[in-house]
Amino acid sequence: MKIYEAVTGKIADAGENPFTDTKDKEIVKAFKLGITSGTTATTFSPDDNLTREQAAAMLARVYKKIRNIEVLSFEMPEKFADHSSISDYATESVYFMNAQGYIKGTEAGFEPQGLCTREQALAIAQRMANNLKAEEKPAQPEKEMFTVGFIGGSLTEGGGSWILKVINYLKEKMPDKEIKFVNSGIGGTTSEYGAKRYEKDILSYNPDLVVIEFAVNDRTFGSQNALRHQVYMESMIQQSLKAKKVPAVMFLNSNHAYEGNDLENVEFSRKAKEELAKFYKIPAIDAHSYVYSLYEADNGKTSTSYKQWLEEEKKYYPANNVHPYSSGYELFGDAIIDAFEKEGLDKFLTPVQPQTGIFCTSEKAKVMSRYNYLYVTNPSISYEGKWYLCNKENPRETLTDAIGAKFYDHPYYSEGGVYTTIADSTMSFKTKAAEIFISYLSGTGTNDMVVLVDGKEVQTFATNSEYPNMNYVTAGISGVSGKTVTIKAKSFAPLRLFAIIERFNQ
Repeated sequence: MKIYEAVTGKIADAGENPFTDTKDKEIVKAFKLGITSGTTATTFSPDDNLTREQAAAMLARVYKKIRNIEVLSFEMPEKFADHSSISDYATESVYFMNAQGYIKGTEAGFEPQGLCTREQALAIAQRMANNLKAEEKPAQPEKEMFTVGFIGGSLTEGGGSWILKVINYLKEKMPDKEIKFVNSGIGGTTSEYGAKRYEKDILSYNPDLVVIEFAVNDRTFGSQNALRHQVYMESMIQQSLKAKKVPAVMFLNSNHAYEGNDLENVEFSRKAKEELAKFYKIPAIDAHSYVYSLYEADNGKTSTSYKQWLEEEKKYYPANNVHPYSSGYELFGDAIIDAFEKEGLDKFLTPVQPQTGIFCTSEKAKVMSRYNYLYVTNPSISYEGKWYLCNKENPRETLTDAIGAKFYDHPYYSEGGVYTTIADSTMSFKTKAAEIFISYLSGTGTNDMVVLVDGKEVQTFATNSEYPNMNYVTAGISGVSGKTVTIKAKSFAPLRLFAIIERFNQ
């Protein structure tokens, strides 16, 4: 906070203190500015030790606030020997702070989990304050904004390295534009949920370009029904066409290390999406084919299979895991940039154009493809039983108190939402919507939830799935306008809910 106030000449406003374990005004100021957050909604844990990567992350946020920027622009320095030990959330900040000369490495690398000592903190602060003062330049003419939206599953949510690579490429190729991006990836979700939140999480930012990645998670739709693979993707295209500013749209089929039935399903998903992309004349980049071509071109490889090459020889992926290491994530960006170079960037920046009719022509598909009037809302909810808030900032194991109604503040994360461990616990709310949907988490054990409208049972949903910990959305529940909706945990716990989604007639 002293760096921020010294460089900007502003005295930050502390405002209301949300924490019960500290009265330090500097902490409250930093919280209000978004430089730091609590360990829970009401605690800051001021006596906890600070790691080097946490220091880098917070100071990088200070830099953004001082410079009034959303994206850090820098030339990537040489990776540290312990690069894989840096947490995903801190990777960009660590290398930015290192590139700026604010934070140096150690003999062992960066030691991201090592403690940041008082001596190190003082040295970092001095370098940063001096350099920020030295960097001050006359105001430059404002550049035209160019926004890129990314939506998909965990390969997007955790894909900071490949997304940053694409953004830095666009900055280089479009120096006259102010490039910013929004990452709306949510782990464990399919294009079904993507279609339902597309308006709120992507189009509300008025993007110029949208990258849609769902092919891997959409394998859960199976290899028998192309409609499910295509109708939600078409919904996002149709919503784009109706947007105030129509963006360019491209599909990304990410690389993976699947075999057997999963491989068959994900390949079916890719082909179904490529058919749709061909109809709308939009690009569909297959990062899997790109990385596989690197495997085939590796004349020195000793691996007996592509999966072994990814995991054991190149160390792009951990064993039996679709989520790559940072080096594996970067290959997605390489695949996109390779396509930009070979096919010409203009092809990818052309707004999507309407075609004659729609691709999915069944009556059901026509209804499903009009999801532009679906959005997440904040109903006033009353609870009975015991419910808990569970999100990235407030993990389940540290939460002990029952909560009120604001579970929708954190609706999207696999760690988030509300959950109950008590059968017959209920939540109730009134809605004026014509139809509602419920976002919830699946599990491997049977755990039914019941939906009642004005006390009458209308639907029962089993949350068990052959794909555990996947985020699902119920089929539409109609006839709810002006009525009280109750969601009830029928069987054994835990039951976890993420969001209530309402559909209002256009």
